[in-house]
Amino acid sequence: MSATTANPGNTLTYDIDLSVSNAPATAVFVQDTLPANMTFTDFQTPTPGVAVSTNQTGLLLSWNFSNPLPIGNYVLPYQASINSAAPSGTPLVNQSWVTIAGGSPVSASCPVTVIGLFSVQVNIYNSAGEVVKTILVQNVSQPISNITLSTSNQITTLQGPGSTILIYYNGALIGTWDGSNNSENPVTNGTYQIKVSSTSTSGVVTSVSQQATVNRQLSNITATIYNSSGELVRTLYSLVSDSFNSQMTNVNLSSSVISPGSSVTGNNTHLQIVVVTSGTPVTLTWDGTNNSSTVVTPGSYTIQLNWDNGQGSTTDISRTVLVIPASGSTGVAVARPNVLEPGATMITTFDGTGVANAYTVNARIYTIAGQLIMPIQGTPGTASAAWNASGMASGIYFAVVDVLNADGGNIDHQTFKILVLH
Repeated sequence: MSATTANPGNTLTYDIDLSVSNAPATAVFVQDTLPANMTFTDFQTPTPGVAVSTNQTGLLLSWNFSNPLPIGNYVLPYQASINSAAPSGTPLVNQSWVTIAGGSPVSASCPVTVIGLFSVQVNIYNSAGEVVKTILVQNVSQPISNITLSTSNQITTLQGPGSTILIYYNGALIGTWDGSNNSENPVTNGTYQIKVSSTSTSGVVTSVSQQATVNRQLSNITATIYNSSGELVRTLYSLVSDSFNSQMTNVNLSSSVISPGSSVTGNNTHLQIVVVTSGTPVTLTWDGTNNSSTVVTPGSYTIQLNWDNGQGSTTDISRTVLVIPASGSTGVAVARPNVLEPGATMITTFDGTGVANAYTVNARIYTIAGQLIMPIQGTPGTASAAWNASGMASGIYFAVVDVLNADGGNIDHQTFKILVLH
């Protein structure tokens, strides 16, 4: 093989040169491994003619000499073609080696670089004619005039079988689409066009397209995080595939307190939000930042989880987490949880440990109409107090919380809303 470059589709002739000197060689065995993007064509007659048995298994070729080879030079020619979809710039290196009785293996290689005359671009268009994904760009020696889709032209799930469409040209894989857009987010269900365009060096474009369908049953999980003033600070998203008739049954937090950016051993810098479903649990992670990637201020935050199964059924569950600064002090008291329901808990704790010098926490519970339900006296020295809402009617209640120091002085005063559900 004398050429160092070739075009896709070209058939190449390789010569394996053997030289026997000093004495005849016995048990001569030659093998050659073709590189990917090549296809074996045929064996040709050795020069000079000698008795040899040949074999081809996939890309592995072999020559087996049963008789001793006399002293002399021998050429073992064969042909192989470059696949028509081999990308430009691809180095094709075949590797051959020979073994003989009583000798060490000898190897040789021959590199050929693929060059192309047409640049190829694969684009995915939605029904509005907008490009949602560009898959790849490569060069080939001839325009791509047809494509086939395998194993199906439908994407029906996010992972596993049915999650991708394979794009072939003349049996060669030229691209894979996983149903995502250029931002790597799943596209919406609908009909799409997979268009392959080949552009020559003179600017002539040849295009071919096939229709594809995306039809996935997806549940949307949205976690909206609010500060104590009810302002939205962060939104987290996730998708669950094959979720028909599934639902969210519970939400567990990895911790009730996080300290974003803390370097203190044992402090939780990230919050794992585990959404328990009737299928596989889904985990969202909050790093304590807002939608502008800035760490939120210390305080109590409500995490509202919404599950939408895409079939008109939704589920909502709320949880509360306390954000403290890296130093470990918040400067505020918190009520957690602030949503009480059977099966979870009917007890909320008013925690003043984040307030410097907090010693005792007292609280008064009011109805939404302002009627005092009960006063709560916290245990001195614990900086906390608890309210058991068992037996209370469903509704919103107000808790007025006072944080006292060891001298009985009021050092913090806050009001919380508590939701009781039955």
